[in-house]
Amino acid sequence: MLMLRRTRLILINLLNILMNTYTKISLVVASLFVVGFTSVAYAIMPLPSVTLSATSIGTGDSVQIVVTAVANSSVALYSVVSGSIPQGSYVGTTNSNGYLTTTISSATYGITSNTLVYAVVNNVSSPTVVWPSINQGTAITFSQTNPTISVGQSTTVYIYGGSGTNYYISSNSNSNIVQATIAGSSLSLYGVSSNGSAVIAVCSSSTVCASITATVGYSGGVITLSQTSVSLVQGQSTTVSITGNGGYYFSNYTGQSIATVSISGNNLIIYANSYGSANVSVCQAGGQCAVVYISVTNNNQYYTNTSLLTFSQDNPTISIGQSMTISILGGSYYGGYTNTYRVAYNSDLTTVQPSIGGNTLTIYGIKNGVAVLVICDLNNNCGAVSATVGSNPVYPVYTFTSFLTVGSSGAEVIALQQLLTDQGYYGGAIAGHYGYVTAAAVRRYQAANGLMQTGNVGPSTRNVLNSQGSLGLQE
Repeated sequence: MLMLRRTRLILINLLNILMNTYTKISLVVASLFVVGFTSVAYAIMPLPSVTLSATSIGTGDSVQIVVTAVANSSVALYSVVSGSIPQGSYVGTTNSNGYLTTTISSATYGITSNTLVYAVVNNVSSPTVVWPSINQGTAITFSQTNPTISVGQSTTVYIYGGSGTNYYISSNSNSNIVQATIAGSSLSLYGVSSNGSAVIAVCSSSTVCASITATVGYSGGVITLSQTSVSLVQGQSTTVSITGNGGYYFSNYTGQSIATVSISGNNLIIYANSYGSANVSVCQAGGQCAVVYISVTNNNQYYTNTSLLTFSQDNPTISIGQSMTISILGGSYYGGYTNTYRVAYNSDLTTVQPSIGGNTLTIYGIKNGVAVLVICDLNNNCGAVSATVGSNPVYPVYTFTSFLTVGSSGAEVIALQQLLTDQGYYGGAIAGHYGYVTAAAVRRYQAANGLMQTGNVGPSTRNVLNSQGSLGLQE
């Protein structure tokens, strides 16, 4: 009996232990289930959504973007470029309703057409969208694509196309040659210095660009001469017309003792000094040149009965608009006939207009002034007439720049002979040829002015002459 009672107690205790264990296991399982459910429920909660749209607007590179996200949050825009880490740029903040609408420039943010982009708000990304094709407008064109200007000259080139607004110069390859500025749709080009070219890139607000090449040099076509080959007899002169853009000068002059060449306005004046040949390169502003070839023959063997060339009047005075005739006397004879006379030099084409018919010189007064006319025959016998126009003439002032000595010729020699004649040192012909009579007159002039009596016009003598270099000046 006692054994039966002990066995029952053991069974009851075992049952209690089993019941307690079951209860704890149930609690643990229940706890795990609740925790697991809670975790699953948290994981599947929906995240805040971010959307992005991009639309091209206008005629430039502007794109409108619309972002929806959490209210009052910063928005960054990322572009996906193959091989590069996406880079974000702040583009704005959503409003209280969670919207951001803004317009940005593709060029500013470095985004090209068809690039994938996405927005990020609070570390949440939007789906990617394709960046729209940029409306670049039409290509830029110019009214001139290769303009040529001279140093100191300006020209205007008109710009067309692009976005049609906000043109600007993005680069100038040589601003030391060409200065370029833009006002509206006008591109102004100015030749600064030297000869050369500059490539100027012009762009519009749509980032469309085009280039123009501006050259500093000759303009208006090449320089041309009415004659490029001139044949003269010794003592004869001729005029060659120059056509171009002005600013004419000599770049190369050979045979100066053969022919004296000078430029007056658009005319090249050539005077034949002696037998031989010469050539002159005449250039215009910008450096374009043309060459005239000069051939001078000497026919002295055909001339006989030579006498001095004189005039019925040496210093005529006429009124503006008046004509006067002067007889030409002497000179050479050719084959028993009086040689043909010609005007070899006119010191002022704007003061008098001379013409010759037979042995008569006709002078027409144009304006107040004094002009020296050198008249020659074909044997180079010459004489000078100093014509005064008006009652109060303006005497021309000469500036001597060259070293003059026996054998020199040209306009400066004529001016020297006239000035020395006016001051009483020279009594020979004013023919533009520096001979021994002229040298003797220079020595007298030098002695009177305390200069070394060399008979040559050097720097010291030039300084004194230039201080007295007005025709008509008397001691």
